[in-house]
Amino acid sequence: MKKFNLILIILAGLFFIACSNNTAETEKTEESSTKEYKVLCDNQMIYQGPGEETIGLINETATKAVGADVYYYAWKDDRVELIEESEGWVKVKLVSGPNHVTGWLPETCIDK
Repeated sequence: MKKFNLILIILAGLFFIACSNNTAETEKTEESSTKEYKVLCDNQMIYQGPGEETIGLINETATKAVGADVYYYAWKDDRVELIEESEGWVKVKLVSGPNHVTGWLPETCIDK
């Protein structure tokens, strides 16, 4: 009976290790499928839509604290994920820095 319990414990441990290793491989695959790009422009406003005629993306927390509109900006060497492209503009998600916001930048500001 003790041998049977020991075999069950070993099998359960192997099953756990196999499942956790498979999860790690899945996470690696998902991470590698998302390509990051470097921002080339310094102090570039992030827009709500494609085109300079759209308003900049407002940082609500900072705006409340300051009492005036404060906008999100991308800085040179920030890292972004590309979401969409439209006539010289790219929709990106900032992945570097504290603010992981999504907005639009001129395509020329992304190192593609």
